Amino acid sequence: MITYFASTLPHLSPTSEPPMTEAAFLEAARAVLSPQDVAPLEALATGDGSDHPFVVAWRHFDTQFHNAVATARAAKLGADATHFLHAHAGWDVSAERAIAEAFQERDPLKRDDLLSLVRFRKADELAGPTPLTLASLLAYSVRLSLLALRARRNPEKGRTRRSAHLASLSADPFPIIE
Repeated sequence: MITYFASTLPHLSPTSEPPMTEAAFLEAARAVLSPQDVAPLEALATGDGSDHPFVVAWRHFDTQFHNAVATARAAKLGADATHFLHAHAGWDVSAERAIAEAFQERDPLKRDDLLSLVRFRKADELAGPTPLTLASLLAYSVRLSLLALRARRNPEKGRTRRSAHLASLSADPFPIIE
């Protein structure tokens, strides 16, 4: 059933709109896959524990990814990120390099796209070369969640939040109260 289900899914590219919600994907998976095959998909979606090799590898990579992003943001602010870093197994040098390069981008939306692309590509790498497998479905789930996150971005809300934040920084921290 994995082969059938995987072959029915629409193609995802890093800049495409999500063709379905994450919930719809899980519901469709539950309808055709065995509970053993759905369990790692649900674990990815919910953050629950799983010993599936893809899920374990993805979580280690995702921890490394978030550590690298925290370190890059802290460096831009002249701060120490040590308190925010978490242990993980493995090390992806190319991802570290790509994340550092993404932080050279001044436009936050373009930077976010570059960072998402790092994760998109890692999901593909972890799926392996054989299509239509459970690992490819797990990668699809990750890519779908990245596209859903991208679709929720709102540049206008981002500019409004930035303006409010900058205004709060320039406000008098010690107003005179009479």
